[in-house]
Amino acid sequence: MSLKITCGVANMTITYHAERALAKARGYFDAGDLDHAVIAAQTASELAVRRALTAIYGRRGIGDLDGALNRLLGKSNITNPKVQAYFAALSGDRATQKPFWNALLASAEKRNAIVHRGEVATEADAQNAILANEQAIDWLITHIDPSRSTAPA
Repeated sequence: MSLKITCGVANMTITYHAERALAKARGYFDAGDLDHAVIAAQTASELAVRRALTAIYGRRGIGDLDGALNRLLGKSNITNPKVQAYFAALSGDRATQKPFWNALLASAEKRNAIVHRGEVATEADAQNAILANEQAIDWLITHIDPSRSTAPA
């Protein structure tokens, strides 16, 4: 999921914040901290949504409105109907039509149950959350760097 760039004599790899957060989710999972694995996986997707929106704003020539538009939107969870509709309107691409959608919804619901109601994640919950959010992040990265996909950006 990292982007490798070669320029002149320097090579560098861009790792997005979302990818680092997802790596933390995997680390929590490996350590048996399943609740935090679910929370970190969901947070990773939210980071990717923000970064994708910033990239889309830039391509649409409204990058200077990034902060104001994000404050108006308020949330970054793509499973939130308002966020999903906003993202679809800007990008022409609907998360709801992606194969990961139902699993991503379940992940967001489990994250909210953990954070707001004190529920406990199972190993399956954490595995599913990491996988669903990884797939969502892969899709969102195509909106950050459209050369990585044929998806409309």
